[in-house]
Amino acid sequence: MMRTAFVLLAAAAASACVTVFPEPGAPPRLYPLEAAPAGAREPNAAGPVVLVGAVTGADAALGPEIVWRRDGVIAYVEGARWPDTAGALLRDLVLATVRAESGARAAVRSSDRIPADVELRWDVQAFEIVEEGGVVAARLELDAMVVDARTRAILATQHIALREDVSTRSQASAAAALQRLARDAAARSAALLR
Repeated sequence: MMRTAFVLLAAAAASACVTVFPEPGAPPRLYPLEAAPAGAREPNAAGPVVLVGAVTGADAALGPEIVWRRDGVIAYVEGARWPDTAGALLRDLVLATVRAESGARAAVRSSDRIPADVELRWDVQAFEIVEEGGVVAARLELDAMVVDARTRAILATQHIALREDVSTRSQASAAAALQRLARDAAARSAALLR
């Protein structure tokens, strides 16, 4: 009898433990960060082979979370993420834009191990949503640089600072505004290669 009571008490305690843990939250929403759809373009046989380097900058801006800066304090948009790190997605967006718009013979990553004529680099200072005085805006600031792949000479540079007001305080609006800014900056960078 004592043994049966102990087994029942242990079973009741074990079943109670299962309900102690909170229910899992909803999975985060993933927002794309992709280049604008491009029409079919023939590679320019006389154009350069462009190496699109890794995007550098602050880890907070280039991680998988969407940054929301409010009155100087950095936070992340709860329940929203990029499908990869922002740095990797921005590099892929620039790569696709260079292929579509620059007149390059080819655009490659360093992992492709293909000799390139020039390298396009991005150093990002800000990729975030900023809220100041009740106004919400998307902000992208970076330095783009084109470097001769053989001599390492700097061929072109451009400081790009873009801002767009976000009309509604929603995750989707914030992510869409950041994507538009990234597309604009990629197009400006591709123009440096012409």
